[in-house]
Amino acid sequence: MIEGLSREDIIADEAFMVAQGGEMPEVAFYSALYYLTDDEEGPAFELSAHDIGRLQEAVVRRYQTIILRDLCSANRNTSIYRGVERSAANWQRLQLYARRQNIDISAFQAEAGRALLLFLKEECEAVIGRGEESVINCSAQRLLAYAERLGVHLDTEVAQWRRLF
Repeated sequence: MIEGLSREDIIADEAFMVAQGGEMPEVAFYSALYYLTDDEEGPAFELSAHDIGRLQEAVVRRYQTIILRDLCSANRNTSIYRGVERSAANWQRLQLYARRQNIDISAFQAEAGRALLLFLKEECEAVIGRGEESVINCSAQRLLAYAERLGVHLDTEVAQWRRLF
């Protein structure tokens, strides 16, 4: 055991690092698993299903954070903004991960769909209304496919979206 930390604290720290771990949550997850179980310098735990579940939940939380980050208009002209293309790619990664781990992400799918709609409405206002340059960094086809995966019908919900291209 690492001096001064309980088993619970160590696993919680690893889950925190996965949830805050950058652009590749699954890599952080597998690094945490390795550290906790097999790394010579790690605690050599035998993880329960509950312990692994906590780490898996951290992966989902991180994906959610980075997906929504790139659907937030406040980020559109900042260095943290990666764009709709990255959000769409991360949504696909989250879907695959959730399917493999049998995790229900339907509530987040609806949240991400609402975020995409709001982002696109604000982007239309910025581009069409104020004459700003669009920050949409994917093709119209890719945006349409992403919206459909999130359950959003762009033509009926954001009538002017095609003018962003």
